[in-house]
Amino acid sequence: MKTIDIKRDSSALVLLYPIANILFSTLTGAEHYSTFTIMYVFAILLTCIWRNHCRVDVNFIIIGSVFLITMSVAYNKSGSILLQFFSFLLLLDAYHYKDYEETFKKNILESDKLIFRGICFYLAVLFYTVVFKDGIQTGWGTVVLYGPYSLSHILAYELLAILCLALFVYKIKMETKWLVLGAVLEVLIVLTCVRSAILSSAFVLIWLLHSFNLKRKFEYILLGGIVLGILAYFRVFDQVITKSLYAMGNGSITNGREWIVNSVSMIYEESSVFEKVFGSGYENLLRGNYRYLGTAIQGHNDLLTILISFGIVGVGLYTEELIRFIKGKGGIGCFLMLAVLVYYNGLFLYTSMVIGLIVVRIFFRECGSTCLLYTSPSPRDTR
Repeated sequence: MKTIDIKRDSSALVLLYPIANILFSTLTGAEHYSTFTIMYVFAILLTCIWRNHCRVDVNFIIIGSVFLITMSVAYNKSGSILLQFFSFLLLLDAYHYKDYEETFKKNILESDKLIFRGICFYLAVLFYTVVFKDGIQTGWGTVVLYGPYSLSHILAYELLAILCLALFVYKIKMETKWLVLGAVLEVLIVLTCVRSAILSSAFVLIWLLHSFNLKRKFEYILLGGIVLGILAYFRVFDQVITKSLYAMGNGSITNGREWIVNSVSMIYEESSVFEKVFGSGYENLLRGNYRYLGTAIQGHNDLLTILISFGIVGVGLYTEELIRFIKGKGGIGCFLMLAVLVYYNGLFLYTSMVIGLIVVRIFFRECGSTCLLYTSPSPRDTR
Protein backbone atom coordinates (compact mmCIF):
# COMPACT_ATOMS: atom_id res chain seq x y z
CA MET A 1 0.00 0.00 0.00
CA LYS A 2 1.32 3.46 -0.95
CA THR A 3 2.12 5.63 2.05
CA ILE A 4 1.57 9.38 2.31
CA ASP A 5 4.70 11.52 2.36
CA ILE A 6 4.29 13.70 5.44
CA LYS A 7 6.31 16.43 3.76
CA ARG A 8 3.45 16.97 1.36
CA ASP A 9 1.18 18.41 4.03
CA SER A 10 2.26 22.04 4.08
CA SER A 11 2.86 22.17 0.33
CA ALA A 12 -0.66 20.81 -0.16
CA LEU A 13 -2.01 23.59 2.06
CA VAL A 14 -0.21 26.22 -0.03
CA LEU A 15 -1.46 24.76 -3.31
CA LEU A 16 -5.01 24.43 -2.00
CA TYR A 17 -5.12 28.01 -0.71
CA PRO A 18 -6.53 29.72 -3.87
CA ILE A 19 -9.38 27.20 -4.04
CA ALA A 20 -10.08 27.43 -0.31
CA ASN A 21 -9.94 31.23 -0.41
CA ILE A 22 -12.22 31.74 -3.40
CA LEU A 23 -14.73 29.18 -2.08
CA PHE A 24 -14.73 30.71 1.40
CA SER A 25 -15.12 34.25 0.07
CA THR A 26 -17.87 33.20 -2.33
CA LEU A 27 -19.86 31.40 0.35
CA THR A 28 -19.34 33.75 3.30
CA GLY A 29 -18.62 37.15 1.78
CA ALA A 30 -15.54 39.28 1.19
CA GLU A 31 -15.57 40.82 4.69
CA HIS A 32 -14.13 37.64 6.24
CA TYR A 33 -11.19 37.38 3.82
CA SER A 34 -8.48 38.81 6.14
CA THR A 35 -9.41 36.62 9.10
CA PHE A 36 -9.53 33.46 7.01
CA THR A 37 -6.24 34.22 5.26
CA ILE A 38 -4.28 34.97 8.44
CA MET A 39 -5.59 31.78 10.07
CA TYR A 40 -4.56 29.88 6.94
CA VAL A 41 -1.03 31.30 7.11
CA PHE A 42 -0.56 30.11 10.66
CA ALA A 43 -1.95 26.69 9.72
CA ILE A 44 0.80 26.46 7.09
CA LEU A 45 3.45 27.55 9.59
CA LEU A 46 2.28 25.12 12.26
CA THR A 47 2.29 22.29 9.74
CA CYS A 48 5.83 23.23 8.67
CA ILE A 49 7.07 23.11 12.26
CA TRP A 50 5.08 20.04 13.21
CA ARG A 51 6.29 18.00 10.24
CA ASN A 52 9.83 19.29 10.85
CA HIS A 53 10.63 19.70 7.14
CA CYS A 54 11.42 23.36 7.39
CA ARG A 55 12.74 25.45 10.23
CA VAL A 56 11.48 28.70 11.66
CA ASP A 57 13.86 30.53 13.98
CA VAL A 58 12.34 30.35 17.47
CA ASN A 59 14.35 33.35 18.65
CA PHE A 60 12.99 35.33 15.73
CA ILE A 61 9.44 34.40 16.73
CA ILE A 62 9.97 35.35 20.39
CA ILE A 63 11.72 38.66 19.70
CA GLY A 64 9.28 39.57 16.93
CA SER A 65 6.28 38.71 19.10
CA VAL A 66 7.51 40.86 21.99
CA PHE A 67 8.23 43.76 19.63
CA LEU A 68 4.87 43.60 17.86
CA ILE A 69 2.81 43.14 21.02
CA THR A 70 4.64 46.02 22.71
CA MET A 71 4.06 48.32 19.76
CA SER A 72 0.43 47.22 19.55
CA VAL A 73 -0.17 48.22 23.18
CA ALA A 74 1.80 51.47 22.80
CA TYR A 75 0.11 52.68 19.64
CA ASN A 76 -3.15 50.70 19.49
CA LYS A 77 -2.27 49.36 16.04
CA SER A 78 -4.74 47.32 14.06
CA GLY A 79 -4.41 43.67 15.03
CA SER A 80 -5.01 42.60 11.44
CA ILE A 81 -2.10 44.70 10.10
CA LEU A 82 0.19 43.41 12.85
CA LEU A 83 -0.66 39.82 12.05
CA GLN A 84 -0.28 40.37 8.31
CA PHE A 85 3.17 41.90 8.78
CA PHE A 86 4.26 39.18 11.20
CA SER A 87 2.89 36.37 9.02
CA PHE A 88 4.74 37.85 6.03
CA LEU A 89 8.05 37.71 7.91
CA LEU A 90 7.44 34.19 9.21
CA LEU A 91 6.35 32.77 5.85
CA LEU A 92 9.40 34.16 4.06
CA ASP A 93 11.60 32.79 6.82
CA ALA A 94 10.00 29.36 6.41
CA TYR A 95 10.16 29.45 2.61
CA HIS A 96 13.84 30.38 2.72
CA TYR A 97 15.11 26.85 3.33
CA LYS A 98 16.19 24.90 0.26
CA ASP A 99 14.95 21.52 1.53
CA TYR A 100 11.42 22.87 1.75
CA GLU A 101 11.61 24.32 -1.76
CA GLU A 102 12.93 21.08 -3.26
CA THR A 103 10.21 19.03 -1.60
CA PHE A 104 7.59 21.54 -2.72
CA LYS A 105 8.81 21.42 -6.33
CA LYS A 106 8.84 17.63 -6.35
CA ASN A 107 5.27 17.48 -5.04
CA ILE A 108 4.07 19.92 -7.72
CA LEU A 109 5.52 17.86 -10.55
CA GLU A 110 4.24 14.56 -9.19
CA SER A 111 0.72 15.97 -8.69
CA ASP A 112 0.46 18.07 -11.86
CA LYS A 113 -2.71 16.41 -13.15
CA LEU A 114 -4.51 17.01 -9.85
CA ILE A 115 -3.23 20.59 -9.73
CA PHE A 116 -4.48 21.23 -13.27
CA ARG A 117 -7.97 20.05 -12.33
CA GLY A 118 -7.81 22.17 -9.18
CA ILE A 119 -6.99 25.32 -11.17
CA CYS A 120 -9.83 24.57 -13.58
CA PHE A 121 -12.18 24.26 -10.59
CA TYR A 122 -10.88 27.60 -9.27
CA LEU A 123 -11.67 29.22 -12.63
CA ALA A 124 -15.14 27.64 -12.60
CA VAL A 125 -15.86 29.21 -9.19
CA LEU A 126 -14.56 32.55 -10.49
CA PHE A 127 -16.90 32.26 -13.48
CA TYR A 128 -19.77 31.51 -11.08
CA THR A 129 -19.08 34.73 -9.16
CA VAL A 130 -19.17 36.69 -12.43
CA VAL A 131 -22.52 35.21 -13.49
CA PHE A 132 -24.36 34.89 -10.18
CA LYS A 133 -22.53 37.26 -7.81
CA ASP A 134 -20.89 40.68 -8.12
CA GLY A 135 -17.78 39.30 -9.78
CA ILE A 136 -17.65 42.24 -12.15
CA GLN A 137 -17.98 45.72 -10.71
CA THR A 138 -17.57 49.31 -11.82
CA GLY A 139 -14.38 51.10 -10.85
CA TRP A 140 -11.93 53.71 -12.18
CA GLY A 141 -14.37 54.70 -14.91
CA THR A 142 -14.69 51.17 -16.32
CA VAL A 143 -15.80 47.61 -15.50
CA VAL A 144 -13.37 45.51 -13.49
CA LEU A 145 -13.07 41.80 -12.65
CA TYR A 146 -13.28 41.43 -8.85
CA GLY A 147 -14.36 37.85 -8.30
CA PRO A 148 -15.75 37.36 -4.76
CA TYR A 149 -13.27 39.81 -3.20
CA SER A 150 -13.61 43.41 -2.04
CA LEU A 151 -10.55 44.48 -4.07
CA SER A 152 -9.60 43.44 -7.59
CA HIS A 153 -5.97 43.47 -6.38
CA ILE A 154 -6.61 40.39 -4.25
CA LEU A 155 -7.82 38.45 -7.28
CA ALA A 156 -5.05 39.81 -9.52
CA TYR A 157 -2.26 38.79 -7.15
CA GLU A 158 -3.83 35.39 -6.57
CA LEU A 159 -4.00 34.83 -10.34
CA LEU A 160 -0.40 36.00 -10.65
CA ALA A 161 0.83 33.28 -8.27
CA ILE A 162 -1.24 30.66 -10.13
CA LEU A 163 0.22 31.90 -13.43
CA CYS A 164 3.74 31.26 -12.10
CA LEU A 165 2.67 27.75 -11.08
CA ALA A 166 1.13 26.96 -14.48
CA LEU A 167 4.09 28.25 -16.49
CA PHE A 168 6.56 26.45 -14.22
CA VAL A 169 4.87 23.11 -14.95
CA TYR A 170 4.68 24.00 -18.66
CA LYS A 171 8.42 24.71 -18.81
CA ILE A 172 9.22 21.37 -17.23
CA LYS A 173 6.73 19.12 -19.01
CA MET A 174 6.03 21.14 -22.20
CA GLU A 175 2.35 20.16 -22.31
CA THR A 176 0.19 22.51 -24.36
CA LYS A 177 -2.67 22.50 -21.85
CA TRP A 178 -0.49 24.37 -19.35
CA LEU A 179 0.40 27.03 -21.93
CA VAL A 180 -3.28 27.52 -22.76
CA LEU A 181 -4.08 27.73 -19.05
CA GLY A 182 -1.34 30.33 -18.64
CA ALA A 183 -2.84 32.40 -21.46
CA VAL A 184 -6.28 32.28 -19.80
CA LEU A 185 -4.81 33.37 -16.48
CA GLU A 186 -2.96 36.27 -18.14
CA VAL A 187 -6.17 37.49 -19.78
CA LEU A 188 -7.96 37.37 -16.42
CA ILE A 189 -5.15 39.39 -14.81
CA VAL A 190 -5.60 42.03 -17.52
CA LEU A 191 -9.35 42.12 -16.83
CA THR A 192 -8.72 42.96 -13.16
CA CYS A 193 -7.19 46.26 -14.40
CA VAL A 194 -4.50 46.03 -11.68
CA ARG A 195 -1.59 47.54 -13.58
CA SER A 196 1.06 46.45 -11.07
CA ALA A 197 -0.05 42.82 -11.50
CA ILE A 198 -0.15 43.20 -15.30
CA LEU A 199 3.40 44.60 -15.35
CA SER A 200 4.62 41.87 -12.98
CA SER A 201 3.05 39.19 -15.18
CA ALA A 202 4.95 40.69 -18.12
CA PHE A 203 8.21 39.98 -16.25
CA VAL A 204 7.00 36.40 -15.75
CA LEU A 205 6.35 35.94 -19.47
CA ILE A 206 9.68 37.55 -20.44
CA TRP A 207 11.53 35.29 -18.00
CA LEU A 208 9.86 32.21 -19.47
CA LEU A 209 10.69 33.37 -23.01
CA HIS A 210 14.30 33.99 -21.97
CA SER A 211 14.66 30.33 -20.90
CA PHE A 212 14.11 28.95 -24.42
CA ASN A 213 16.52 28.71 -27.34
CA LEU A 214 16.48 31.22 -30.21
CA LYS A 215 14.18 29.18 -32.46
CA ARG A 216 11.57 28.71 -29.74
CA LYS A 217 11.87 32.40 -28.79
CA PHE A 218 10.92 33.35 -32.35
CA GLU A 219 8.00 30.89 -32.38
CA TYR A 220 6.64 32.20 -29.06
CA ILE A 221 7.05 35.85 -30.08
CA LEU A 222 5.11 35.13 -33.28
CA LEU A 223 2.43 33.25 -31.35
CA GLY A 224 2.26 36.01 -28.73
CA GLY A 225 1.82 38.64 -31.42
CA ILE A 226 -1.11 36.72 -32.91
CA VAL A 227 -2.72 36.31 -29.48
CA LEU A 228 -2.27 40.01 -28.69
CA GLY A 229 -3.88 40.89 -32.01
CA ILE A 230 -6.88 38.67 -31.26
CA LEU A 231 -7.25 40.14 -27.74
CA ALA A 232 -7.01 43.68 -29.11
CA TYR A 233 -9.67 42.84 -31.71
CA PHE A 234 -12.01 41.72 -28.94
CA ARG A 235 -11.09 44.86 -26.95
CA VAL A 236 -9.76 43.00 -23.93
CA PHE A 237 -7.36 45.86 -23.15
CA ASP A 238 -10.01 48.58 -23.26
CA GLN A 239 -10.63 48.50 -19.51
CA VAL A 240 -6.95 48.98 -18.63
CA ILE A 241 -6.62 51.81 -21.15
CA THR A 242 -9.79 53.45 -19.82
CA LYS A 243 -8.50 53.20 -16.24
CA SER A 244 -5.20 54.84 -17.23
CA LEU A 245 -6.97 57.63 -19.09
CA TYR A 246 -9.28 58.12 -16.12
CA ALA A 247 -6.26 58.43 -13.82
CA MET A 248 -4.60 60.93 -16.17
CA GLY A 249 -7.80 62.95 -16.22
CA ASN A 250 -7.56 63.21 -12.43
CA GLY A 251 -4.02 64.56 -12.67
CA SER A 252 -1.89 61.44 -12.08
CA ILE A 253 -1.28 58.39 -14.28
CA THR A 254 -0.23 56.52 -11.12
CA ASN A 255 -3.49 57.32 -9.29
CA GLY A 256 -1.68 59.75 -6.98
CA ARG A 257 1.30 57.60 -5.94
CA GLU A 258 3.60 60.65 -5.99
CA TRP A 259 1.15 62.55 -3.75
CA ILE A 260 1.19 59.65 -1.28
CA VAL A 261 5.01 59.76 -1.15
CA ASN A 262 4.88 63.47 -0.27
CA SER A 263 2.21 62.85 2.37
CA VAL A 264 4.17 60.01 4.01
CA SER A 265 7.31 62.15 3.99
CA MET A 266 5.49 64.86 5.93
CA ILE A 267 4.04 62.33 8.39
CA TYR A 268 7.52 60.93 9.01
CA GLU A 269 9.05 64.37 9.50
CA GLU A 270 6.45 65.13 12.16
CA SER A 271 7.26 61.94 14.08
CA SER A 272 9.42 61.85 17.19
CA VAL A 273 12.80 60.10 17.16
CA PHE A 274 11.27 57.11 18.95
CA GLU A 275 8.45 56.91 16.39
CA LYS A 276 10.92 57.15 13.51
CA VAL A 277 12.79 54.15 14.89
CA PHE A 278 9.89 51.99 16.13
CA GLY A 279 6.91 53.39 14.21
CA SER A 280 3.82 55.36 15.10
CA GLY A 281 1.16 52.89 14.00
CA TYR A 282 -0.87 52.04 10.91
CA GLU A 283 -3.73 54.21 12.12
CA ASN A 284 -1.36 57.17 12.23
CA LEU A 285 -0.55 56.54 8.57
CA LEU A 286 -4.25 56.56 7.72
CA ARG A 287 -4.90 59.71 9.77
CA GLY A 288 -1.92 61.48 8.23
CA ASN A 289 -2.94 60.64 4.67
CA TYR A 290 -6.46 61.80 5.44
CA ARG A 291 -5.08 65.09 6.72
CA TYR A 292 -2.85 65.70 3.69
CA LEU A 293 -4.71 63.89 0.91
CA GLY A 294 -8.30 63.97 2.09
CA THR A 295 -8.60 60.18 2.16
CA ALA A 296 -7.49 57.58 4.73
CA ILE A 297 -5.41 55.23 2.59
CA GLN A 298 -2.35 53.05 3.07
CA GLY A 299 1.03 53.99 1.60
CA HIS A 300 0.59 51.90 -1.59
CA ASN A 301 4.26 51.03 -1.14
CA ASP A 302 5.49 48.53 1.43
CA LEU A 303 8.49 50.59 2.48
CA LEU A 304 6.35 53.69 3.09
CA THR A 305 3.59 51.79 4.91
CA ILE A 306 6.06 49.92 7.12
CA LEU A 307 8.21 53.01 7.79
CA ILE A 308 5.29 54.84 9.40
CA SER A 309 3.66 51.80 10.98
CA PHE A 310 6.73 49.95 12.32
CA GLY A 311 9.58 52.42 11.88
CA ILE A 312 13.13 51.80 10.74
CA VAL A 313 13.16 48.56 12.75
CA GLY A 314 10.22 47.22 10.73
CA VAL A 315 11.77 48.29 7.43
CA GLY A 316 14.98 46.50 8.43
CA LEU A 317 13.18 43.25 9.26
CA TYR A 318 11.16 43.43 6.05
CA THR A 319 14.15 44.19 3.82
CA GLU A 320 16.31 41.47 5.36
CA GLU A 321 13.70 38.76 4.87
CA LEU A 322 12.89 39.85 1.32
CA ILE A 323 16.56 39.93 0.27
CA ARG A 324 17.18 36.48 1.79
CA PHE A 325 14.14 35.17 -0.04
CA ILE A 326 14.97 36.42 -3.55
CA LYS A 327 18.74 36.01 -3.64
CA GLY A 328 20.23 33.08 -5.56
CA LYS A 329 19.45 31.61 -8.95
CA GLY A 330 16.72 33.54 -10.74
CA GLY A 331 16.98 36.31 -8.17
CA ILE A 332 17.08 39.11 -10.76
CA GLY A 333 13.79 38.08 -12.34
CA CYS A 334 12.16 37.50 -8.96
CA PHE A 335 13.40 40.89 -7.77
CA LEU A 336 12.05 42.75 -10.81
CA MET A 337 8.63 41.15 -10.48
CA LEU A 338 8.30 41.67 -6.72
CA ALA A 339 9.79 45.18 -6.89
CA VAL A 340 6.84 46.27 -9.00
CA LEU A 341 4.39 44.99 -6.39
CA VAL A 342 6.35 46.31 -3.41
CA TYR A 343 6.91 49.77 -4.91
CA TYR A 344 3.69 50.49 -6.78
CA ASN A 345 1.05 48.99 -4.54
CA GLY A 346 2.44 46.96 -1.67
CA LEU A 347 2.90 43.25 -1.10
CA PHE A 348 2.68 42.27 2.56
CA LEU A 349 -0.91 43.51 2.91
CA TYR A 350 -2.01 41.08 0.17
CA THR A 351 -1.50 37.82 2.03
CA SER A 352 -2.97 35.76 -0.82
CA MET A 353 0.10 36.68 -2.86
CA VAL A 354 2.46 36.20 0.08
CA ILE A 355 1.30 32.59 0.49
CA GLY A 356 2.10 31.97 -3.19
CA LEU A 357 5.60 33.48 -3.06
CA ILE A 358 7.21 30.04 -2.78
CA VAL A 359 5.71 29.18 -6.19
CA VAL A 360 6.96 32.49 -7.61
CA ARG A 361 10.52 31.79 -6.49
CA ILE A 362 10.43 28.23 -7.84
CA PHE A 363 9.32 29.58 -11.22
CA PHE A 364 12.12 32.12 -11.50
CA ARG A 365 14.79 29.72 -10.26
CA GLU A 366 13.84 26.79 -12.45
CA CYS A 367 12.46 28.47 -15.56
CA GLY A 368 15.66 30.39 -16.08
CA SER A 369 17.42 27.16 -17.05
CA THR A 370 17.35 25.89 -20.61
CA CYS A 371 18.53 22.43 -19.64
CA LEU A 372 16.11 21.62 -16.84
CA LEU A 373 14.46 18.25 -17.21
CA TYR A 374 12.13 16.35 -14.96
CA THR A 375 11.94 12.60 -14.82
CA SER A 376 9.53 10.62 -12.73
CA PRO A 377 11.20 8.61 -9.96
CA SER A 378 11.78 4.95 -10.66
CA PRO A 379 9.98 2.32 -8.59
CA ARG A 380 13.27 1.66 -6.76
CA ASP A 381 13.44 5.35 -5.70
CA THR A 382 9.95 5.28 -4.19
CA ARG A 383 10.35 2.25 -2.01
